[in-house]
Amino acid sequence: MKFIKEVTGSLQVKNNIFYVVINLYDERGKRKPKWVSTGLPVRGNKRKAEEVLNQLKTEYTMKAAAPKGCDLDFLSYLRSWLEIKKGSIQETTYEGYYGLIYGKITQFFEPLELKLQDVHESALEDFFQFLYDSDMSPNTVIHYYAVLMTFFKYARKKKVITVNPMEDVDKPSEIEYTASFYSSQEILDMLEAVKDDVLFTAIVLTSFYGLRRSETLGVRWSSIDFEQKTVTINHKVYQIHSQNETSEVKTSNRMKTKASLRTFPLIPFVEETLLAAKERQENFKKVFKGSYNKQYLDYVCVRPDGELIKPDYVSSHFPYLLKRHDLRVIRFHDLRHTCASLLVALGIPMKMIQEWLGHSVFQTTANRYSHLSTDAKSIVADSLAEKLKGNGVNTGKND
Repeated sequence: MKFIKEVTGSLQVKNNIFYVVINLYDERGKRKPKWVSTGLPVRGNKRKAEEVLNQLKTEYTMKAAAPKGCDLDFLSYLRSWLEIKKGSIQETTYEGYYGLIYGKITQFFEPLELKLQDVHESALEDFFQFLYDSDMSPNTVIHYYAVLMTFFKYARKKKVITVNPMEDVDKPSEIEYTASFYSSQEILDMLEAVKDDVLFTAIVLTSFYGLRRSETLGVRWSSIDFEQKTVTINHKVYQIHSQNETSEVKTSNRMKTKASLRTFPLIPFVEETLLAAKERQENFKKVFKGSYNKQYLDYVCVRPDGELIKPDYVSSHFPYLLKRHDLRVIRFHDLRHTCASLLVALGIPMKMIQEWLGHSVFQTTANRYSHLSTDAKSIVADSLAEKLKGNGVNTGKND
């Protein structure tokens, strides 16, 4: 396969600021370097400056290739686009895109050796049929659709192609996922059963605040104000899986959306759980002594030896824990849905539930939980009817 020739460049320093110097050439082959300021001071920013260098090299490589769009290999351009996106998307999103592009997309298109301009509607429809034939769920197919749509929009914007072929491809129909919920009694039974498990604190935080797994594991002691009685969600712990089947746990202050940054009141039971967890951590420090991992002293959800609890461990251990105690098995993420369902049942307005869950779009909350509000309203209606009936008002119901 013919790949795009990469534009070269380097980092230079001028007035104590990192500059990227891109090596461009005119029609006669004469080098014409282009200086681009990163805006980054030299001290402590070498790594960030190198990231800017790599991103600009990729962008100028794409620009240099754009006038010869008819000669571009589809997969080569797609992979180069992915590297451009890397700097503007979260690491977990990049990992997902990478898996799609280097997985099924490469598997299908590599034998075809198509140029970018030759990827028409028919080829794309054949690709989506290929996905369905491999027993892939419609919701997963939608992820492929979204990635390819975004890519072709980019290529069209850069005038590498004149028409976006994805505009003529029907979007796969999404199958709505129906989450499992625990009732309030099931939650109480579970909390009593698992109170001695290493995941107990994480389970409590998720059940009461409806946190995402990454948010739960990212709760730090410095974000808890025991005097003002607040818990602030402003950090996350996540896991990156590489292509060689290894994984790495990472931490970040970059949340999923701005709406994810939120502060909760410190509920008394949660406060008791946190104080007990803090006391246990202090005791474990004394027991493990020098072998205690002090890297994560600020984190609430840690193992007895101070190591961070891994996201994958949460997902695998939680259902095992439920089975061991003869409890109905749900996913750990379903505790978030359970929290939402309980809020709906309490008659909390959907807008407030949106803010509690950290959804950036109201429609997301409404679509997922509006059917529950109907049930809650029925309970209110029946209660109101009984109350009015007791006061001698004719409700239209037979005795």
